Amino acid sequence: MMIFNVEEKNILALFHAGSRQGTIDNFKMVLGNIEDTELEEVCQHIFDKLTKMSDEEYATLDLKTDEEFEFEEG
Repeated sequence: MMIFNVEEKNILALFHAGSRQGTIDNFKMVLGNIEDTELEEVCQHIFDKLTKMSDEEYATLDLKTDEEFEFEEG
């Protein structure tokens, strides 16, 4: 089973589309268009994990966001 850290889970929750394939499609739309290099690397890493996991594994993910998570500005 793929393990996602807190930051990855929070980003994944933002792109969650109800299914693994839908979420992958959401990541495909933004990858390459993210101006922040670090954020793009994290998103690419999440995308890579998503493509390697099964639909069944994806369905077991707890995608509740961490209430303490905050995006850093500039």
